[in-house]
Amino acid sequence: MNEKELYIKADIFHIKLITESDFIRQYILDNISEFERLTINFELEEKSDKVDTILQYKNKENYNFICTESGYVFECPWQEINNSTIFPMIFRLLVEVMRQSINEIKVHASAITKGKYSSLFFAPSEGGKTTTAMAMCQKYQCLLKANDAAVVKFINEKPVLLRGDNIFKVRANSLKKYSQEIFEKNMNTDTDTPWLDKAKIKPEDIGVKTNNETSEIKYVFFIKLDTMIDGCTVKKYDKCNIMETDDWFKPKMQIYQNISGTIKGADLIPVGNNGKILPIYLPSLDNNILSAERISFINNLFDRCEVYQLRGQLDEMTNIIKKIISEE
Repeated sequence: MNEKELYIKADIFHIKLITESDFIRQYILDNISEFERLTINFELEEKSDKVDTILQYKNKENYNFICTESGYVFECPWQEINNSTIFPMIFRLLVEVMRQSINEIKVHASAITKGKYSSLFFAPSEGGKTTTAMAMCQKYQCLLKANDAAVVKFINEKPVLLRGDNIFKVRANSLKKYSQEIFEKNMNTDTDTPWLDKAKIKPEDIGVKTNNETSEIKYVFFIKLDTMIDGCTVKKYDKCNIMETDDWFKPKMQIYQNISGTIKGADLIPVGNNGKILPIYLPSLDNNILSAERISFINNLFDRCEVYQLRGQLDEMTNIIKKIISEE
C-alpha cells in the first residue's frame, strides 16, 4: 500500500496525517462533530506547506502511541476502534501541547462579551454555565464568545479571549427547565437519556449574536445554579485579604485540573466498539515548563480580573451578573 497524506487544521494548528489506510478520511468526515468538540474547529484541508506536527497512523494488532523527533506515531487495530473516540482524543492531545507551547490556554468555560470586556463562566458538570451564558445573551443582549471552550492568552499582561466554540450545546433536562419552547423545537422529546443527550442550537436561531473578535477578559464567575436556594449568594475575591485567599484554592484547582488534564490525556477514556475501555496508554505530553506556565496563568487571571462566586437561581444570578458587568 502507498502512504497517503491528509492535511488537517485543528483550531489554528496544522497537522499532517500520514497513513496507508483508505478509511481514515471517511472516518474523519463521519465524525467531524466529535473532532470539533474536542479541538475547537476542525477541517480537512488541501495540501499545505504549513505543518506544525506530523501524526502517522499504522493499522497494527498492538496499541501504541509514540513520540518521535518528527512527530507522533499511533498504532492500533482499526477493527476494534472504528466507532470509538480514540482518534479525536489523540488530535486533542496534540493540539493542546501545541497550544500551551505558545502560551495559549483552553479553559472549560462559557464566555460572553458586553461592551469592551468579556466574562468567563466556570461551573462544575451540569452547574449551569451554558444556561447562564444563554440567558445573559437573550435577556441582556450580551454577545456569545464560547459555549464550552474558550482560548485565553495574556498579551501585554492582560488576559485576552482569543476564540471559542460558539454553538450552544445544552443537555435535554437543562434545556427543558430553561425553555419548554426551545426544548420542543430543538430536542428529541422522546429521549430516554435526558441527562446525557444534548441539543445543538445555533445562536442566531434563538436571537443571540456572536462575537469572534478578541477582547480583554475583565470578569470571572464561578457559578452553580441551585433551585433549592432562595435568591442568589455572591462572594467576591479579594486578593488583598490574605485570610480569605485560601478559600479560593478550590476554584483555582478546578481550572488547573481541567487545563492539565487536556495535555496529560487523563480526562477522557477511550472506549471501543463493544463498550470496553481500550487497552491503550496515552502518554502525557506535559513538562515542568508548561505546568509552571499554567500555574502562573491561573494566578494572573485572579489578579487581573474581578472574580466572583455565585450560587442560586437563574433569574437572580443573571440579574446580579448584569449589574456587575455593566459597571464600566
